[in-house]
Amino acid sequence: MAKKTIITPLPENYEPWMEPYFLKRQTQKIRRPQIKQLKNVFINHYGLVLKNGMIKRRSAFNLFGNEDNTFGFAYWKVLFEQYIVSKFGKSLPSIKLKDDRMYLLIHSKWFNYSFWVNSFLARLLHAEEVYGLENVTLIYPEGWDEIDYAKESLHPFNLSTIRIPKDHHIFVKNLIMPETREWTATFDPAQIQKVRERFVPLALERTRLTSFPKNIYLTRKKRKTRSIENEDELTPILLEHDFAILNFEDYSFWDQVALMHSANTFVSIHGAGFSNCLFMQPESAVLELVNKAYADLEYKFPFWKLACAAKLKYHIQFGDPKNQNRNLRRGSAHDNDNVYLADENISIQSLLFRKNIANLSRS
Repeated sequence: MAKKTIITPLPENYEPWMEPYFLKRQTQKIRRPQIKQLKNVFINHYGLVLKNGMIKRRSAFNLFGNEDNTFGFAYWKVLFEQYIVSKFGKSLPSIKLKDDRMYLLIHSKWFNYSFWVNSFLARLLHAEEVYGLENVTLIYPEGWDEIDYAKESLHPFNLSTIRIPKDHHIFVKNLIMPETREWTATFDPAQIQKVRERFVPLALERTRLTSFPKNIYLTRKKRKTRSIENEDELTPILLEHDFAILNFEDYSFWDQVALMHSANTFVSIHGAGFSNCLFMQPESAVLELVNKAYADLEYKFPFWKLACAAKLKYHIQFGDPKNQNRNLRRGSAHDNDNVYLADENISIQSLLFRKNIANLSRS
């Protein structure tokens, strides 16, 4: 399938000095994720798929290519070793699904709330569109039973599932694998909009909320990382513009979707909670607060691309990290105190914030 060109609009408050962050990332060629029907595959507990000794492209993000940090060889090496030990050894537990049922895979190596709503649920809807969910059995890692948003969002689909114990690998005769997108910071607008169209009506039926603020600021005060150091200084500005200051941990998945769908404006530091912007109505406005030191090193601005894929008006403001000399540690390799640059708290310049909030309200 030929790739199509996606041009992401520049931020609404774009200035020339922002060019290094956005112009080089503005145009991308993407191939819409396809859906694969595979025979006799091995799947490790992270959802990576091995077929004929090779890792399947699009069973995870960032496997091959030169657009981002890639992990194809490293993941293949581990996956192949797991396959050999699972098939011929006894030290790794595995499950054989060799019956004639069609098994559905929607999870992958990359997992958090953000990937759940903008990838896992998108893959689920892709399978529903092509095969119908009544004809498949979802491979369901048992860890999902401890994740409220996973249980809540899957419940309406009344799926047939097979629960896979923790750290078990799987041999599957018949697999349905909706592909992931190629890169974490690349989105197919049609797919993102389908997630909104499918889940918003479900949320409006299920939410127990009765009031919905039009302006939402997402705080992370309850978190120890990636929060706003001078949030108390910004609070009066937010209140002047009738912002509700919310913590999404206080709300169910359905409440979050309903809140965001009803909001006209949304402000948050970059993080998984920002992914809820995809449930906002088109032409709504968002402001992302970004750690500038992290952006200078490797941040790919995925929420800019996600917001624009959802047809929102995207604004940005950079902030300074608390510890600017902190080394950036990718993936799961953290410092001794379990903090790395991407998760540093940041300070936001209040005068510029006031200007951006006023502009956001006028968008």
